[in-house]
Amino acid sequence: MDYLLGAEQIIHPVMWAQKMGKSVLLVGGLFAGAGKDILAHSPSSVDFPYTDSRLYSVALADFPHIRRIWEDKRFHPIRGDVRSFLRRTDKKYDVVFILPGVPLSGGDNRFWTQEFYQQVSSHLAEDGVVAVGIPVGANYLSPYQAELCAGILATFSAVFPNPEIYYLDGAVLIYHDRRFAGKHTELAERLLELLKSQKLRPVRAATVQPGYLPILFQPQRRTTLWREIAGAKFVRINHDWNPLIYIWGVLEQIYLAGVRLPADIFRHGEHRTLLIFLAVALALAILSLKKSLRPVGLVLVGGMWGILAQTLFMLVFQANFGTLYYLIGAGTGIFLLGTTFGSYCGTKFRRPSQAGIVISVTIIFLTTFLGYRGTFVPLWGFLGIFFLSGSVSGFAFGLASQGKISGGKLYAADLLGAAVGTAISLYVLPASSPLAVVAYLGALMIMSLVCSSAG
Repeated sequence: MDYLLGAEQIIHPVMWAQKMGKSVLLVGGLFAGAGKDILAHSPSSVDFPYTDSRLYSVALADFPHIRRIWEDKRFHPIRGDVRSFLRRTDKKYDVVFILPGVPLSGGDNRFWTQEFYQQVSSHLAEDGVVAVGIPVGANYLSPYQAELCAGILATFSAVFPNPEIYYLDGAVLIYHDRRFAGKHTELAERLLELLKSQKLRPVRAATVQPGYLPILFQPQRRTTLWREIAGAKFVRINHDWNPLIYIWGVLEQIYLAGVRLPADIFRHGEHRTLLIFLAVALALAILSLKKSLRPVGLVLVGGMWGILAQTLFMLVFQANFGTLYYLIGAGTGIFLLGTTFGSYCGTKFRRPSQAGIVISVTIIFLTTFLGYRGTFVPLWGFLGIFFLSGSVSGFAFGLASQGKISGGKLYAADLLGAAVGTAISLYVLPASSPLAVVAYLGALMIMSLVCSSAG
């Protein structure tokens, strides 16, 4: 089912249930016809923040229907990220439509987090409504789509309690009306009452004619949807600091491959990740008891950092920009360039404390970067992150090479750390948040610096 039908089936029922003259915030969905459908209900204004100016420049030149929407006086295109726009404005909206793409990328994921829904809530009028559209199969939810809908519903419910959810023909609609929050009155009932009293505003629509509403909102479809959602095994609230995009991506791939994954693997991920890193920290502490082996511990942790950080940031990069082999190759090359730079600089540090300050500042910056991923990060920003994360591993190797241990032994320790990092990445990265992984890795790195400088 084309998503155009899903957008149409979301916009018209929600707008039919509202009074005339409403201010609307539209997040995504313009190419699916959402702008045209909203304007058909005579709103007072439609604010549309957007980031890809080149895409819309082409659309305005080549697609007359987009140009007509753009030139409508009620339609207000706002260049810039919607989250940045909401931070700058105090405007309240009567209706908010959230229709971005499926959260398989970091760029789209920023519209599916609890933090974004909290932003929307602060800009919602006292009698305002929020509608979220999730494109799915017309009459069937795959296991991956069920997990996706369950996670988004849990995240939405954390901000907007007791939402309504409907299984439309090609989309799932999550709906919240502040006027009736916690009450029994539902969107479907109000629409059927308006249909019965012939008070629905006439609009030109391909699939959402008034007579189709009883079929679209029939109770059996909701029962089917709730049954599918109840079977989800990996439900967790989606955060900026703990994004689920990687888990959702893994689930999609394993379901397509027909693999049965143990349901327990993604539960309590942060606690298990902490235990793994505590075990590594214990091994590092034992290794540091012998003074001559302290540089080995430093390089060992540096090797772990090199693999885990490279894998982690590469996954985050792919989540934002897709699997583009030439960009991934460029990112890997810049990471190695950062490692080279760090190795050279590491030989210039006279004391581990000097390296500790530089590494600590770098790790804090990388952690902050992951923490603020709710805002879209440009390509050059990611390439800089690759360079910095590579330099941390290089600092450790360069600093340790100032001792009396041979280069061969240090290189062996580096490779051993890389092997350990590769092994635990198979479990740690899916189970834990990127922020936690970098924080634990950073703590290990600083601990190894302290151990190497002791005595």
